[in-house]
Amino acid sequence: MVRTTVLASAAAAAVTTAALAGCGGGDSPKPAPFTPSAAASASASPSGAPTMPAEAQGTSPESAEAFVRYYMAIYSYSARTGDTAPMKRLVTDECRSCSNSIALIDKTYASGGHAEGRGYSVSKLTGKRSGPGSVILEGTVTQYGQQFLASASATPTSFPRGTFRARFELANTEDVWHLNGLFLL
Repeated sequence: MVRTTVLASAAAAAVTTAALAGCGGGDSPKPAPFTPSAAASASASPSGAPTMPAEAQGTSPESAEAFVRYYMAIYSYSARTGDTAPMKRLVTDECRSCSNSIALIDKTYASGGHAEGRGYSVSKLTGKRSGPGSVILEGTVTQYGQQFLASASATPTSFPRGTFRARFELANTEDVWHLNGLFLL
């Protein structure tokens, strides 16, 4: 069954899993949080946040795929560190799941919580243009084993490695991709 609500991820393992659990029906196992495996060409900058690779810029389907891999690297970075500023630059105001993820990460870290783990990666991306300046991609997201602490006084929760399918809706303005929607399938 297609999950109809948006991905509401979070600060890392449990944060994302807790948020993802609200994403709709189906009998598939509940996924845990995001951090990318050597996310495409995204590399860490001196500040620690991955930098956008040149391949993720432009309007081609290949640049859209590179952008999704980069977004997953940023998502994982934000979940591990609590620094959501890079995420905010990559999403549109219409992306409710993005706003929910950012709010959950911010709340977790403000409460003294944190996440540990490798995060998420995405593979097997396929898609199509859905209109001028927009692309929809679907892919397999791998969640690596993670540990999550919702607050300073919370008991740690562990999340095992797992996979799930997701749909990424992208919008392009002036050769720059932004995430407009993220849905579990």
